[in-house]
Order: sequence, then C-alpha cells, then structure tokens
Amino acid sequence: YGSQELTSAEKMPKEIDALGVHTAIFDEAHKVKDPHAKQTRAAWNVAHSAEYRVAMTGTPVASHIGNLWALLRLVEPTGFPARTKWMERYALQTANPWGGVTVDGIRPDTQDELFRTINPLMRRVPKTAALPQLPPKLPVQYRETPMTPKQAKAYREMAVAMITWLEQVEDDALAPKA
Repeated sequence: YGSQELTSAEKMPKEIDALGVHTAIFDEAHKVKDPHAKQTRAAWNVAHSAEYRVAMTGTPVASHIGNLWALLRLVEPTGFPARTKWMERYALQTANPWGGVTVDGIRPDTQDELFRTINPLMRRVPKTAALPQLPPKLPVQYRETPMTPKQAKAYREMAVAMITWLEQVEDDALAPKA
C-alpha cells in the first residue's frame, strides 16, 4: 500500500479472502480517498485480488485532485502505485504557512497527459441518464428580506468594526520586521 505500513492483523488472510473475488464493484467510491483509513485499505485489498474493478461515484474529486489518486489506485492497483510521485507530476502544489502542502489544482504543463491517462478509466454519465426519475433541477431564486432597524444597526456597527480590524491587520502585516 505504498508507504503505508500494514499491521500484522491486516496482513493476515481473512475468511472472505478464501472466496476469491472475480469482480469488485464499489459504490460511493469517493469515500476511498484516505490511504490511512481502514476502509480505503480494505477496498484496495479487495480490488487488488479482483480481476475486474468498478468504482461508482457522483463525486470523484471532493476537494482536490489528490482525492482522485486513491480512486485510480482502486480501479487500477498496479498502474498507480505511488501517491507522492503522482501528486508531484499532476498536482499544482504550494507550501502553506503551517509547513504543509496545499493542492491548488492541476499542473498546466501535465494536464493533457493527466487526462490521457485517466480518461480511458472513467465514464461520465449525466444525472438525467443515470437517474431519469428525478425531477429537473430548479433554478435558484433569490429573495431580498429587509432587515429590521435593530438588525440594520447591528450590521452597520459590525461592518465598521471589521473593516477597522482588517485595516489594522493589513497595516501590521505590511510593517517592516525588526
């Protein structure tokens, strides 16, 4: 499982392993995204022994393309072995103030290669084709609700206080360090 170490109990064969898996179908597969989660590792174990694998989800990427790697490894275990290398190759990453890495999107220079790699593994079906029984999506409607005089006063006071606070923070951030 890449750099993730399995415990002795996780390495032991289970009763279900003796059944043999020919085809594994994972519904709500977007939940398989954290390599440290037991649910993800169990799904990978089943997928690795299956001849055919299908992952179904309406949300393949929840927050960034790093979530997609775990799904790709689920459907093609030998094709996507190292998350770190995959992220370095395809994810646009920046260092955040806390010493970690923030994924900002797809690297523009490898975007075409990424899509050539993943498109054969994915099939998009519009919601209208997958769930024809659902009614059509309704347009968003906005209504303005007037504030009471008391609410309007509190809002104005809060806006003035926050603008003042933000200006002070900005001035502090721009001040030269000693």
